[in-house]
Amino acid sequence: MKMTDIERALYDEFKRRGLDFIMHLPMWGRFQPDFLFESSLLIVQADGWIHKRPKERARDAAFNEFAAAQGWTVLRFGWRDILRDPSAIGRAVAAFVLRHAVPSAPSQPE
Repeated sequence: MKMTDIERALYDEFKRRGLDFIMHLPMWGRFQPDFLFESSLLIVQADGWIHKRPKERARDAAFNEFAAAQGWTVLRFGWRDILRDPSAIGRAVAAFVLRHAVPSAPSQPE
């Protein structure tokens, strides 16, 4: 899987913290989350410099709105923040995952 530098920084940080996630899972047609934390219905997006452009900002807003309508929370982190302090982002994401864990469905009796 090809990752950008900022995705690699977050990937390494999330793995270091033992977080369970899926990357680049095609979910909703044209929308593909960078990091998906199913246990807490969290999507983390690693936004590069291009996300400052109006067209990308509109697309990001549509993604956020669509994901929220499906019950997901989207956290976006910009490239400068990711490269400056990936551990701070790792702490924030780990705290969110812990606080918002969705209970698993009970197992069926045999």
